Amino acid sequence: LLGLNKSLSPKNPVHRTRLQIETIQKELRWFEVTVKSLWSADPIPRYLGCLGKLADVNKEMHEKHLLKEKADKDFLTGLYNRNAFQRLVTERLREERKGIGALFFADLDDFKQINDSRGHIFGDEVLKYTAVKMKGLFRSTDIVGRIGGDEFVVFLNNLQSEEDGAGKARKLCRLLGRGYPLDKTIVPLSVSVGIAFCPKDGDDCEALLLKADRALYQAKADGKGRCIVYRG
Repeated sequence: LLGLNKSLSPKNPVHRTRLQIETIQKELRWFEVTVKSLWSADPIPRYLGCLGKLADVNKEMHEKHLLKEKADKDFLTGLYNRNAFQRLVTERLREERKGIGALFFADLDDFKQINDSRGHIFGDEVLKYTAVKMKGLFRSTDIVGRIGGDEFVVFLNNLQSEEDGAGKARKLCRLLGRGYPLDKTIVPLSVSVGIAFCPKDGDDCEALLLKADRALYQAKADGKGRCIVYRG
């Protein structure tokens, strides 16, 4: 709190902020800090000091975090939903960037047949399996989302080259192309991926999604189970 008194004045004597403080038990907890400055009654008030109050708001902050996380996540897979994905990618694109960014638009091939032949409950299990495999493949800093049905999206940044991004997409195709394990059998499964690169194909989320979607359409037309880079 050093230097806080510089932001206080006779007209604005109170300041509140929330921050994490490490306790004696080495636990980081949220506290609300309230500081009230004291001033003399002179024509030109003199700063006399301040009083402080510390309130534990850890439970409240934790609950807010859980509610925000719940609002941001797809209920079935735990991946980011469409709104959260677009917001997070937009924020990432506004940051100072190094290297190349890549947006993947991935779609499970013939997923409707899986639902029709084995039922929607089984289809949901396939979607959850896909999400687990994707989270395991990508970095913790990558943004992975499900934006509807069997449509998944990924944003990667700080890549050294476009080949790094394309190589990761091929790994995804190979990984899911192994099929879905069911008891002692394997249910055929594959994914098609469209790729758009930043800044070459755009520097905003909407433009990258649109071009990655066009590349995905081409991947489907070329035989499915593959990745295609957008070519304008």
